[in-house]
Amino acid sequence: MCKFKRTLLPLALLSCFKFVYLQPSTAERDTLTEHPGGTVINDKIVFSKSQSPYWLRNDLIVEFGAELVIEPGVTVKIEPQVGITVRGILTAEVSRDSININKLVPW
Repeated sequence: MCKFKRTLLPLALLSCFKFVYLQPSTAERDTLTEHPGGTVINDKIVFSKSQSPYWLRNDLIVEFGAELVIEPGVTVKIEPQVGITVRGILTAEVSRDSININKLVPW
């Protein structure tokens, strides 16, 4: 399990994720759980495997005092020019099922 707090080194974070660039089909977009993005303050957001894959169309900012939990086996597909910024806590629970964060390529 990778659990990081604010003092995380970028390279340590990258070791827990697999990044892939791809373009989903129309049918695949219909099966994605869309996350609205936005700013999370004093709350906990969980990306669960049962709701995966997620589609992030807007920036997600996790502020101090908030937490983002990503379960094993989760896939997050991110639109171009969109990102995740964590100023609070990121808990990436990794097991045999890797966490996949995919940057979508423009049409």
